[in-house]
Amino acid sequence: MTKALHLTLAALVIGSFSTLGAQAGTLHPAGSIAQIVPSSIVNTSPVEEDGAKLNLVGRSYGGNLRTGPGTQYDKAGSLKEGTWVTILIDSGVQFDGYTWFEVVTDDGTRGFHWGGIMCANGAPLNGTYDVCKN
Repeated sequence: MTKALHLTLAALVIGSFSTLGAQAGTLHPAGSIAQIVPSSIVNTSPVEEDGAKLNLVGRSYGGNLRTGPGTQYDKAGSLKEGTWVTILIDSGVQFDGYTWFEVVTDDGTRGFHWGGIMCANGAPLNGTYDVCKN
């Protein structure tokens, strides 16, 4: 499969990115295109924050998704440690020094995830714990 096709598949499955790294992810051993793991997709674009649409790749360290940016909102689901997400929006809401971000998983689960238990892939993102270590 060509690099361009890998990038196209990754963009279709994972979401649109302002800039993709040199390679797209690889197919999960189960072989499902819907399970492309974006481990080598790297965020390289400058990031606008506070309500801006981000469309960046990140990974959860595990925890709850909420229906809004804070623990006072209902639980919308939970993420296992290592779950890849697309970071959609910086909510601008801070808790304990980290930001609440709206995210979506590969299976379409959408909610708000606290940046203190999340990393951004490739480049630092203010409000997240760290840059993901692959």
